[in-house]
Amino acid sequence: MNKPNNVATILERERESTVKEWLRRVNLLPTLTHVAISDEERTLHLPNLFGDLVRRLRLAEGEQLPISTAATEHGRRRKQQGYSPDMLVEESRVFQVVTVQTLHLHQAL
Repeated sequence: MNKPNNVATILERERESTVKEWLRRVNLLPTLTHVAISDEERTLHLPNLFGDLVRRLRLAEGEQLPISTAATEHGRRRKQQGYSPDMLVEESRVFQVVTVQTLHLHQAL
């Protein structure tokens, strides 16, 4: 019997395809796309967010969760770009949905 992949491994392996799906979905939302930034600028934070998530998933039980400097920097950058708090929440919601979809497609749940 094959050993199932763990969540961190799947997210690490599927990062690129997950980012592409996230961008596709975000580009369908006028509430987010009315801020005119390039796809590169829109996705710049995602590799670091995935890295933070993978590191958190691989922490030993009882280890302290590190602060996500990627998330902090992303919030600062988005504020400078004209995002509202509601837009940040919507963008994060898309990240959550796409991440769970990736895990579901690869049978990690």
